[in-house]
Amino acid sequence: MNLDWVIETHDEVQSTQDIVMDMARSGQVEGYVVQAHVQSGGRGRHGRKWDSLPGNLFLSVLLRPPCQARDIGQLALIAGLALVEAIKNLSCGDLDEVLSLKWPNDVLINGDKCAGLLLETELAQDGSMHWAVVGVGVNVSAAPEGLGVALNDYTKEGIKADILRDRFLEIMDAHYVFWIENGFDELRQSWLKHAHEQGQNMQVKIGTHLENGFFHDIDAFGNLRLYDDQHRLKTVSSGEVYLY
Repeated sequence: MNLDWVIETHDEVQSTQDIVMDMARSGQVEGYVVQAHVQSGGRGRHGRKWDSLPGNLFLSVLLRPPCQARDIGQLALIAGLALVEAIKNLSCGDLDEVLSLKWPNDVLINGDKCAGLLLETELAQDGSMHWAVVGVGVNVSAAPEGLGVALNDYTKEGIKADILRDRFLEIMDAHYVFWIENGFDELRQSWLKHAHEQGQNMQVKIGTHLENGFFHDIDAFGNLRLYDDQHRLKTVSSGEVYLY
């Protein structure tokens, strides 16, 4: 089993995510990809605006994984892992020591955000997944002022958005198939190797509640596990993480 990527490119759209979600609802098969050079209405998690500067990478991917709702967190982390591996593969070692993953969906350079992922799904009544759309935004050539950094600020040779797209899709295909056939554990271990270190101070915003603690790991479902300031192990399935 391998995915046959069908890539549709646009000079400008409002949101690649919205296009792919509409196609998912109309029955489009998995492997459909929409890339835009510019988005007028790009968004991240919780509906936040994602500034879409020319020269960066913006795409959304349709998947139809044979899994249950409890596995959604795994898929989000697999996409992040594929993106980090693609970036490192193309950076000729320039980013090996400074690039990291932050749970659940950010890619950082020296602690500053350079990429984000957005996972949106539709579930059946029995809890199985009709479809999942993975949105990817990467500051390749430039970062919005005061909002993160760009890959090419740190690479000698420079990375091109279309080459990064192709390498990401290649690795995502391999990880996605491996996940379906073999489960999450090995990919979980790979994700942790690219993440911040165990014991990293963090604050997690869960709704209006703030939880302070220390990063421990991620569990078998992709949930965050941290020790709070009273050394109790907590599991978080959804929240905003701030490192310090």
